Amino acid sequence: MVAEYGRESFVGGVEMNKPEWSEAPEWAGYLAQDKDGWWSWWNVAPIACDKADCWNQGKPMENWVYLDIHVTDVFGDWKETLEQRP
Repeated sequence: MVAEYGRESFVGGVEMNKPEWSEAPEWAGYLAQDKDGWWSWWNVAPIACDKADCWNQGKPMENWVYLDIHVTDVFGDWKETLEQRP
């Protein structure tokens, strides 16, 4: 599920310190935060991997691109942070 927060970034009613879409690489279509706090840009919609508590694509790596950005605190359920480029 892709969350649509617009310019406000809330999970569970708590404001998050997430990257701005104006900082995104041109190829990035998605933004998500892992359970450990890493934010990542993705070219395709990633899938939440419960065993590793992170996002991945479930396909061979040559078919997808991601870029880790920075770590911030995780508020609420990390699986609710996935959002598509506005």
